Amino acid sequence: NFYIRMGENDKAENILDKCKQFCEQKGYAFKVGMIDKYRNKTETNSMVINLPLQGITLNQIENNAKALAVKYSYIRQRHSMEFFSVWQKSVEGYADTTEKIIVTSFEIFKKYFSADYVIFIRNENGVPVVKYDDSSTGIRKDRVDYMVKYFEANRSEVITSRTEMNYYEHRALINNVLCSDRINSVIFVPIYNNEKLDSVFVTYSLLKDSWNSLSNKMVCDKDELPIFMFFYRELLATIDRLEDKLEIVKINNKLQDANVSLSQLAERADAANQAKTDFLAKMSHEIRTPINAVI
Repeated sequence: NFYIRMGENDKAENILDKCKQFCEQKGYAFKVGMIDKYRNKTETNSMVINLPLQGITLNQIENNAKALAVKYSYIRQRHSMEFFSVWQKSVEGYADTTEKIIVTSFEIFKKYFSADYVIFIRNENGVPVVKYDDSSTGIRKDRVDYMVKYFEANRSEVITSRTEMNYYEHRALINNVLCSDRINSVIFVPIYNNEKLDSVFVTYSLLKDSWNSLSNKMVCDKDELPIFMFFYRELLATIDRLEDKLEIVKINNKLQDANVSLSQLAERADAANQAKTDFLAKMSHEIRTPINAVI
């Protein structure tokens, strides 16, 4: 309906063709019939739901909507607090390597926010490095470079899905980075440090088998974006703290090795000085003995 109203009938027909082909492959005969009826304009109102509103005032509707909004906000906040609690406890158990922290963090993140895949890119000494990518094909270097250049020039997050009006505005970015026509929703979050691009996080979900199913949930909505950004920054801070700690341990180990080497050198020097003293004492005795006999 959206494309038809916008006058883009070709796009509408293309989407209907894909939907029908998908349903035929899956054997969804009823849905194939629905698509055909829609095309023939014989069932244009099949998706309209009539709700009886007799006796309900606008104030009641408004109050109920506000109550639902408050309830939804409470549920979302409680869900986020539970996520951070579980994440922090899990990270504490993997404080020995950054790889374990990253993998554990994103496994929990995907579970709580219904994401399919995550990509984590970080600049290390000016070179973008893929720190995490659980997609089946893996992201190529040229796609990483494209994404880095994009967010060096565009310093804002991108959050969209197929149900959003701005999806086609960002289609070039999505296609050049993810290269999939089954992307349902995606969020790109760039993180900057001292005005320079530090990291990019990409979280996305794919279309489900049932193309009109309610299970096609967005990765997140705009209200969840601050939660995502806070998590990403906390993850970076956790990684930095661990890397600093490991670097201190490495330096201490080097200092300990250096102290051992110095101690060994000191012991060798003491042994050499003692040998020298013993040698001189012995030589002095050997020299004095015949001289005393002569005298």
